[in-house]
Formats: sequence, C-alpha cells, structure tokens
Amino acid sequence: MRLLRRSASGRGSGRKRKTRRRSRRRTRMFGRVTLRRAVFVGLVVGLVALPVWWWWSGGMARSWQSAKAIAKESTEQLVTGLGFSLQDVLVEGRDRTATAALKRALGARHGAPLLTLDLDAAKARIEALPWVRDAALRRLLPDTLHVTLVERTPLARWQRQRKIRIIDADGEVIPVKVAREHKGLPLVVGADAPAHTVALIDLVKSQPILAERVAAAVRKGGRRWDIKLRGGIEVRLPEEDAAVAWRRLAEAERDHAVLARDIVLIDLRIPDRMIVQTRKPASSKEKPVRRSTSEKST
Repeated sequence: MRLLRRSASGRGSGRKRKTRRRSRRRTRMFGRVTLRRAVFVGLVVGLVALPVWWWWSGGMARSWQSAKAIAKESTEQLVTGLGFSLQDVLVEGRDRTATAALKRALGARHGAPLLTLDLDAAKARIEALPWVRDAALRRLLPDTLHVTLVERTPLARWQRQRKIRIIDADGEVIPVKVAREHKGLPLVVGADAPAHTVALIDLVKSQPILAERVAAAVRKGGRRWDIKLRGGIEVRLPEEDAAVAWRRLAEAERDHAVLARDIVLIDLRIPDRMIVQTRKPASSKEKPVRRSTSEKST
C-alpha cells in the first residue's frame, strides 16, 4: 500500500512538474510573440508617422524645392555650356509700350539660358502692361527671343463721375493717364457709353460733313445719344434708325447750311421731322417741319 501511494504520489508530482515546464515555455513563447508584435507594430507606426511628420513640418517641401533648384541650376549650366544663352530680343508691334516696362515684364537677363525661360509666365506679365492686349513669345535658337505685341488702340475719352478715362475698341478702360495726345479723341459720357462707342463712331463717320463738327456724345437712358456739336448745337438722335436721322441732318447741312444758323437744338427723334430751337424769343423757338420742307423753312 505504501509503495502504491508513493508511486502515485511520484507520478502526480511528475505531471505537475511537466505542467509547470509547459506553462513556463508557453509564457516565454507568448512573451517572444508579444515582443515581435510590438516591434512590428512600432516599425509600421514609425514608417507611417515619419513621412507624415516630415511633410507636416515642411521638410518634404524644403527637400523638393532644394531638388528643383539643384536640377534647374544643373540644367542651366548645361544649356549655357551648349551655347543656348539669350543674346538678343526682337520685338514686333511695339508702339506705345515703354521699352523699360517691357524689359521688366520679360524678366530675362542677357546671357540667361534660353531653353529654360518660362515663356508662359513672361507672356502673362507682358499682357498685364496697360497698352498690351496680346503677346506671343518664341525662341529663335540658338540665342534670340522673339516677342510679338498686339497693342490696344485708344478709341475715345470716357467721362464718368467727373473723371476721364481712355477706352479702346472693345470698350475696355486702358489704365493710363490722359495725355495731350488724347485730347483729339471723341468724348463720350454715360455709364454704358463704352459698350456703344464703336457703333457711335461708325455712325458719326458715315457723314463726314458732320463728323468734323462733333465734340462729344452723351448716352441717354441707355437707349440713345445726344450729340454735342462744336459751336454749342445739341442734336438729339432717336433710339431707332439713328443712322437715317443723322443722314437727314447731313443732307440739310449740305443743301441749306442749317448749322450756320442761330440754332441751339435740333431734335431728330420724330421720323420725317426736324425740330429746331433757336436763340430767338420763346414764341419762335421751336418749329416742327416735314422732311420735304425742313431744309427750306429752317
């Protein structure tokens, strides 16, 4: 009995020792796995976080700019070494644009690498100049830059809120000061006058006998024009068929020299009528006439 008890006790103790050894091995294995996982996770987090931190701190941008600068410098040295450097600039179409302003806008120094010039940026700067409407740039290898300008043409002086500006054929304001050379341009008045100035000038020029007398034009209600002639005569044109009315006045001037008379107002807004106002007493200021007899009666 004792032997049996001892034997059973020995076997039980052996099983316990084996269980403890297995448990310690499992603990060591679990520790190793946990450590490996921790190292792996740390590496992954580091690989993700490092670029994010680098980008957030501006390191990536600085590195990229440095790389670009180095590449640009190397390219410029190579291009210059091959002989493609700027030696001459040919300009076509320049009339009102100042040479100094054009050089500053071009932004290219003598001897600069021709192939690396940013032509799009230079084009944008040149087109921002007051007199330039359009610009085209192209390289003429090995050492020349060709610049073609399309400049704005001053069309009229536009008066609004006691300020006078210069407008072009597109009705756009040219941001320049009014100079002495602009005094001969026609003067237009009214908020929407620039958009209708081209049509007005075509109308005025259609009758040369009257065109030389025109001093200014005032836009009325966004619908029609009042023409101011030299000598103080005001001509009121109709909203529709203004060209017909303008021609009638030209015929009257050609046949009867009506503008040489003591007249201050000619109203052409009624078809086939010419209403005139003189400096005579009120009883005879206005006289409506038919087209067929207006020239004789006035």
